[in-house]
Amino acid sequence: NGPDALGLLKTNEVSVIISDQKMSPMTGVEFLEEATRISPRSMRMMLTGFSDYDAIVEAINKGHIYRYISKPWENRDLEIDVRTAVERYEVQTALDRRVAELQTLCEIGALVTSELSSARVVDMVLEAVVNTLGFNRSFMMLVDESDNMLKCCGYVWPGSAGVSDSALEYVSELEYDLNRDDVAVVLSVKENRPILVEDVEDPPVSVDREAVERIGIRSFVTAPLKVGTRSIGVLFADRTGNGDRVSEHDQQLLMGFADQAAIALENARLY
Repeated sequence: NGPDALGLLKTNEVSVIISDQKMSPMTGVEFLEEATRISPRSMRMMLTGFSDYDAIVEAINKGHIYRYISKPWENRDLEIDVRTAVERYEVQTALDRRVAELQTLCEIGALVTSELSSARVVDMVLEAVVNTLGFNRSFMMLVDESDNMLKCCGYVWPGSAGVSDSALEYVSELEYDLNRDDVAVVLSVKENRPILVEDVEDPPVSVDREAVERIGIRSFVTAPLKVGTRSIGVLFADRTGNGDRVSEHDQQLLMGFADQAAIALENARLY
């Protein structure tokens, strides 16, 4: 019934709602009108007799239904309608998420690029990678041209309770010779490209096995920090434990933010 369904909508994300018109204690139109307020992005469909023209018009106006289905219906047609509704919901949800992400990146970018302290820029960037972009951990390495090395300049490790002090110290002192070709972060800088490693047990490029084991890396992505065509460093972010692994979407997010971070770092350096 309608009240029970509204209770479910308050605690569950629902892509498609299918309701009958004639129900008790509330009609389908009344239910869908209230459902619109609770779950506005859900696709709404109503089952009704062909003769219920007034109910259909009312459902369109108040319940904002995606489609009404006349009784009796053909199962195959109903299946097609549901699949189409789900696909439409997923496209709209992905679009809304992307718009929100871009807005957030613009806001963070404006904040970061207004900062003129290099150390503060590093802190703000790494905190945003974890707290806003949703990664578990992050660290940044910058190129030291005086000795051709890539050196860690900061890290955010909110899950440090599960990481030993020695591992944290190891990260802070992490550095690589830029002549190496067997480390993902170095390749990201030298080749000026992002690197996605969904599983460290089956990486597409060479990884530092010692770092993987000591830090507990499972899935990570790197993004070069670029000023023009020159890479000045690399941004690293990972996911740990049993949660989701990094994806191509994560890589795109980090790349977009890395471009802003590189500009902020260069501005601070020049200042």
